Formats: sequence, structure tokens, C-alpha cells
Amino acid sequence: MITILTASFYQLVTEGSSYPAWIAAKGCEDSDPAWFPEAELKEVHGIVPHEPTDLERTIFCFNMDGTEGTKVRNMAFRKITRGGR
Repeated sequence: MITILTASFYQLVTEGSSYPAWIAAKGCEDSDPAWFPEAELKEVHGIVPHEPTDLERTIFCFNMDGTEGTKVRNMAFRKITRGGR
């Protein structure tokens, strides 16, 4: 194990760290992204979008229109925004 570790460090010092795919001339050519059957998988497994409940919206402080925050501001927030009154 020590031999392998020493050899790895020696190779890093003498040759440097490299990965052929990082260099476009030496590595892989650009290719189209792979196709993923997202719609088919959703249909087969019956996956539907999740509609958050009122409890989830309250706990995680988000609204259905995309804004964040609670509907009722707490007393500490009122004191800070109104100058301590």
C-alpha cells in the first residue's frame, strides 16, 4: 500500500495531474446530450406534480405565487421596521 501511494505521488510530481477528457484536442469530442425517457418514466410510475398543503406552506414559508415569507409578521419584525414602536 505504501508502494502504491509513493508511486502515485511520484507520478503526480513528475507528470502532473491531468485527465485527457479535459483537453479537447486529446479527449472526447463534443456529442449530443444523452436522451432520458423522463415522460415515459413519469407515466409508468404514476408520478404527478406535488401540490403543497397549507401546513407545508406555513412551515416552509412560501406562497403559491412564488413569494416567500409568512402571511403574519411577528412582533419583533414590527418593532424593527417601525423604529421600535
